[in-house]
Amino acid sequence: MNKVRETLTGLKNVDSVTVDFDAKTAVVKMKSGELGKTEVEKALKEKGFVVTSFDRVAETKEKEAKKEKGNG
Repeated sequence: MNKVRETLTGLKNVDSVTVDFDAKTAVVKMKSGELGKTEVEKALKEKGFVVTSFDRVAETKEKEAKKEKGNG
């Protein structure tokens, strides 16, 4: 878990990384700018991991979803 978090945290403009190995996910929060799938795949491949899915979710969408669930 630390390898994935350290690898992703080391990428440009990354603010924080949360890794959930049970769910097989990593959530990356950006300071600014963008982080492309190619960058993520390359960085993780060098550490022996494979990206099987890559989705961009705007923070505003996350906040809206929490409100709908009654968590925000």
